[in-house]
Amino acid sequence: MSFESEKGVIGCILMDSGTLFNCQELKANMFSEKILGLIYYRAQGLYDNMKSVNVTELVLACKSEKLDENTIRTCLRECILSVSTSQ
Repeated sequence: MSFESEKGVIGCILMDSGTLFNCQELKANMFSEKILGLIYYRAQGLYDNMKSVNVTELVLACKSEKLDENTIRTCLRECILSVSTSQ
């Protein structure tokens, strides 16, 4: 996948975590960007455990991977902004 496509996937998940139901065949190691693969992996874990998939929860989940909170938040913001909606 391209970087823009990967950001779009994460952005869609953040806008509607139900999107993860349709991404069952997508795996974190399919992302070329490590941080996006990690975010996807953590989002899938939250979803599988019936927890809210949102920016706050993902930041907390990814911080355990020794990533800087600002880096994670910036990446998530870029992902959300990369998604076009009709609403």
